[in-house]
Amino acid sequence: MLFERELSRVRAHNSRNLSWKMGINQFSDMEESEKRVVLGYRKDIGYLRRGDGRLASPAHAVGDRAQLAALPTSVDWRTANIVTAVKDQGHCGSCWSFAAASTIESFYARATGQLPTLSEQQILSCTPNPDQVRG
Repeated sequence: MLFERELSRVRAHNSRNLSWKMGINQFSDMEESEKRVVLGYRKDIGYLRRGDGRLASPAHAVGDRAQLAALPTSVDWRTANIVTAVKDQGHCGSCWSFAAASTIESFYARATGQLPTLSEQQILSCTPNPDQVRG
């Protein structure tokens, strides 16, 4: 029943011919509570907050609206060879190493025109953990 409901939701979305498509993946038969355990992202702390406590848009963080107005309304970084394919970190709790690798890959691609694929495991293994007790 859960999977069928998700499949219906995906089909309904995709029938609208929007700019992006939904799909079925390993999370499609999970309850929201199960997804939260696996994904670990907390939406309530994932945004910048303004001084008054309200959520801030990226424009508030940057500050220079003239520069923002000059930017294109959209960029497809995939066709610009600036981002690698989507990576699946599975149950790895080190999402920061995936974010670091992707960021470095994209900055390198912008600077050189070459898009490398870096090792998240190497970043993880070579970065000391300040919370780890050494004996």
